Amino acid sequence: MKFVSLAFLATVLLCARVGAEPIALDACLQEVFSNNPEIAATRADLERAAGQRLVFNARGLPRLRSDAALGYQGSRGPGRRATEIVVGHVDLAQPLFDAGIPASRRRGGLEVVIARQNYYQVATERLYAARLQFLQILARRQAAEVLRGIQSALITNQSVQDDLLRAGLVSRLAQLQASVQRLGLEPDLAEAAGSERRGLVALRQLMGRGAGAPIPDPRGSLAVPSGNLDLRALTAEALARRPDLAALRAMIDASQEDQRIVQAAYYPLIEARVGVTGVPPQNKARSSANPNALRSIDSNMVNEFRYGVFLAWVIDNGIVTGQSRSVAATTDSLRITLARAEADVPRDLARIQSILSATTRQRASYAVAGSAGEATLRTVSDQVRAGTASQVAFINAETSALDARLGAVSAAADQAYAFAELDRVTGRYLRFVLVPARDARPAGTK
Repeated sequence: MKFVSLAFLATVLLCARVGAEPIALDACLQEVFSNNPEIAATRADLERAAGQRLVFNARGLPRLRSDAALGYQGSRGPGRRATEIVVGHVDLAQPLFDAGIPASRRRGGLEVVIARQNYYQVATERLYAARLQFLQILARRQAAEVLRGIQSALITNQSVQDDLLRAGLVSRLAQLQASVQRLGLEPDLAEAAGSERRGLVALRQLMGRGAGAPIPDPRGSLAVPSGNLDLRALTAEALARRPDLAALRAMIDASQEDQRIVQAAYYPLIEARVGVTGVPPQNKARSSANPNALRSIDSNMVNEFRYGVFLAWVIDNGIVTGQSRSVAATTDSLRITLARAEADVPRDLARIQSILSATTRQRASYAVAGSAGEATLRTVSDQVRAGTASQVAFINAETSALDARLGAVSAAADQAYAFAELDRVTGRYLRFVLVPARDARPAGTK
């Protein structure tokens, strides 16, 4: 029964791979961009922005208003029977001077710019999250391979201890130590398998795959390009391309235009108007044509045509000034946010460079330690088989080899994560938005 748990783990891993579809990193990210629901929602928001632009532009367009009054008036005295009332009115106005029209047109265009940059930003965040998830799955698989390699050595060691115990060359304690050591590795293997399955579920959600779609099976390596980063060039690239920074700049411009729109109330409004008031003939026949009639029912039943230029200049200084100051405060807050975000760019790049330098040294150290640890483990295994080394020596050698190999995997994963963040900081995920899929390849991938 000692191999039941191993058989169960192998069965779980086999079932998890049934129906899996091998996929490379660039193809995975392209599918995320095409099918992720959050990206699709912000893509649809561009249509809303186009409609909002029309709302802003409508300030300078002609305005047509029409209405009609329908009623019934009872008897108004001798000789005046009850009658119906129908009066129609149409009014067409075209602004000739409105200080807010230029700002409104610019504000409408900025609405589309803001929506597009928000779309780029959400796409960048989701692509970055998917890439991290992809790399984490690869790292967990490599760690699981290391654990399975050590497990093979532990199984062999337990078999040797069983043989030595039957031959009477070791005590029962050494055989129990070997068994406990082998069993102690199984929770780590189960945790690695569970982490991989959870990562596949998260990656599948990011890719927008439904219940009947195949399970993605990430393929690739954690290898990254070598060499130092040009922080000055990368900083300039990030400031020019980052969608979140572009969105903040567009929001600042939009807030300034909002302030100009509010301040336009300080200036007069001049409009050209044409208005027509009409009464159906059957109603006019029963009404008075006297333009000096005192009763409204008589004068309203006379057709009218009005045209001319109209001037309106009403200023509520409290409302206008208060709204202007409120919008100006919002603009200042956005400027502060933008300044902080821009100042974070060189700091983030310097942090990434330090991570890459540290992990490069770590990988070199772990490579040396791993080679030495594996050699020591083989030597101690031979000595244990010959009966010249204790189980404690084997445990120490196995622990050292395992730590070195897992440390190498962890350092390689940290390097890959750093390069993924480098693409986020510099805005390079926009290549999936702006170019075809065959040209979309993150830095550091093969």
